[in-house]
Amino acid sequence: TVNFAGSATITGPIGASNAITALNFNGGAGKIVNLNAAAKVTNFTIAGIGSVIAGGPITGAVKFTADGRLTASNGITGAVTTNVNNTGTLNLPGTVTGQLGTAALPLKAVNFDTGVTTLNLASFATNFTVADAAAAVTALGLMTGDVGFAADGTLSATSGIAGAVTTSANNAGTLN
Repeated sequence: TVNFAGSATITGPIGASNAITALNFNGGAGKIVNLNAAAKVTNFTIAGIGSVIAGGPITGAVKFTADGRLTASNGITGAVTTNVNNTGTLNLPGTVTGQLGTAALPLKAVNFDTGVTTLNLASFATNFTVADAAAAVTALGLMTGDVGFAADGTLSATSGIAGAVTTSANNAGTLN
């Protein structure tokens, strides 16, 4: 188990051969942990209101127990959940192989930034935002929550959307 209470940068892989048991991020406001390489951990827990920026792929279950932020630039092999309704912000591009949130405990926000994102299973969040014109999102499972286009990106929701779809500007966003 590794605990982060403040800001840090990890330059090498975590759990390169075998997954470590737990990686806990307990940082407060303004604290940032940078993971610059792949991270293979059984349980990632974001227990503070700081930010985690993962430059490499994440393998393992991710859980928010506080209203922190995770930027997963190379995707997540695993589910992303929260213990508290409407808590946790996930910024992507990348593929997420597991479910995002649950019907009873949705994430606060999922933001789709520059790049290709694929959501393989159902996704539950209070708000989904296509935040960049270069975002190309494919949701293979039902998206439950409101979807907003803050930029002229593309969202293909192959199993549908249970929520409102809005845009912040006329003629912004493409929904398939």
